[in-house]
Amino acid sequence: MSEETELKTFIIDQLKDMAKTIVKNTEKNIKSRTNNPFNSISDEVGKHMGLGRSFDSQLGTRLQKIALYLARRKYGKENVPNIILMSSKNNQDIVNVVRIAYDLSPEFGMTQKVYWKEPGFDFKGVFTHELIKLYKKDPSKFCIKNDSIHCTIDEILTIKNKINEIDENGNGIPVDLVFFDKKDNAHTFELKAGGNLDTKNTKSNVSEVENLKLIFKIFGNNESKFATCYNNNGEGNTPKGTIFNKLSSKEQAVGKNFWEEILPKSLTYDKFIQIYHKAFKEAKVEETIVK
Repeated sequence: MSEETELKTFIIDQLKDMAKTIVKNTEKNIKSRTNNPFNSISDEVGKHMGLGRSFDSQLGTRLQKIALYLARRKYGKENVPNIILMSSKNNQDIVNVVRIAYDLSPEFGMTQKVYWKEPGFDFKGVFTHELIKLYKKDPSKFCIKNDSIHCTIDEILTIKNKINEIDENGNGIPVDLVFFDKKDNAHTFELKAGGNLDTKNTKSNVSEVENLKLIFKIFGNNESKFATCYNNNGEGNTPKGTIFNKLSSKEQAVGKNFWEEILPKSLTYDKFIQIYHKAFKEAKVEETIVK
């Protein structure tokens, strides 16, 4: 199977699942609307309004998974891990890092998380039940990379405290996208679809970018960016949103610029969009959600 065919197949699977989820969510929303005595909108109109909201939400989730898939095709599975565990012994200037990557699938999850754990922590302690079964059956399915990175004790404490501050329950900090380049520099992204960026979320989005930069500062010349899957003001124009005035140009990756950071060299942005549209049609998204 060619690279383009594999990509199209992955996108089709994501979009088919997206369409089914949208239909399921819309049915729940329509049912809950009957409890609102102030809602006089007909069920048919309400259905289409709900479809629009659900589509936007679900599409952002699916595009994030497609981005993860593409980053792996470009940088390799081992450089786009699902799990990153950091730890350090008291009063030592070394951070021990374990990066764990496994196959992308609905069963095992298509997410990325970073944790701070005590030295000697068994990495399987953050595995789901399904992952534990897979590891026992075939450990070769997992790419596991161990690193020891020298830095100052103050830097270690800053990173440890920031992770623990955000991750109060020890469940890991979700990262929209993180990958490591050939020089082992970390590239992290707070990723949004790119539509109507809410002004009230500007502060939290800027904080996310700053937190990612701080947490991954030990990985070379790390870059942390606010990214959108498309330019809400049209490709080539200045995007709309307060956040773009709060971050430097180096802290932004909008639309085409974002995708070109993760697309394999063999695939142009225009070709990627063509493949996506073919996949959208073959997934029968419209036929599924509009009945």
